[in-house]
Amino acid sequence: MSKLPIATLAVAGLASFAAPAVFAAPASAAITNLTIEGATAGSDCKVGAASCRIVVKVSDYQPVLVKVGNDVVAYNVTPSNGAVIVEWNPPANGKYNVSALQGKSVAQLIVGVPGRADSDSATEPTPSDFIESLLSGSAG
Repeated sequence: MSKLPIATLAVAGLASFAAPAVFAAPASAAITNLTIEGATAGSDCKVGAASCRIVVKVSDYQPVLVKVGNDVVAYNVTPSNGAVIVEWNPPANGKYNVSALQGKSVAQLIVGVPGRADSDSATEPTPSDFIESLLSGSAG
C-alpha cells in the first residue's frame, strides 16, 4: 500500500470543497426597482402626446417582460446598462397595474394617471401568483 504525502491529501480535500463554488449556477435574476414616471425623469405620467416611461432596474441580463393590466408592453427585452426602459401611452386617466418579470423575480405596482410610482419591492411569487398578476386588468 502506498502512502500519499499529507500535502497531496490537503490539496485534494480543498479541491473537493472548491469545485462546487467554481461550477455553481449563476445567481438568479432579480428586479431591483420598478418606476413609472413621465417622459422626463421625475415628472408625472399623463395622458397625451408625451409618453410615460416604465423603468425596470435589474441585477441580471436575462430578458424582461412588462405588462400594464392585460397588455404586454414589452416582451423578451434584454436589459441594457442594468435596466429596461419602456415607453407607454396610457389611454385614459385612472389606475393601472404594472408588472415586470425577469426569471422568477416579479415586481408589481399600481400607478395613478396622472401621477408616478416607484417601488423597491420585488418578490418571488408562486406560479399561481404570477398567472393571477398576468390575468389582472387595469382599473380605470
